Amino acid sequence: MDNGRRIQRVPCTNRETGESFCMLAVGSKFVGFSKNLGELSNAELNSMKDSLQVVQLEVDPETAEARRKAGQQEETYRLCKQGENSWEEVQLDW
Repeated sequence: MDNGRRIQRVPCTNRETGESFCMLAVGSKFVGFSKNLGELSNAELNSMKDSLQVVQLEVDPETAEARRKAGQQEETYRLCKQGENSWEEVQLDW
């Protein structure tokens, strides 16, 4: 999961709500926990590391530009469970 990079927990605060939460710093990237996964402890991360993945979410160009101007990370990353046979789980009506 870490590709040889050190992973650290980073305490954060939502600027709008004041709510506290944690993110993971992986190298120079910040990775949030998926809502379905929830925030995991270090022990949970270690025990589940082989079944987790980091995915990059799509960000619209306007949001990315605003983040860049504010000196923030433009991309959005989330930690989630790895999908197995993901296409088989989705019924496509094409």
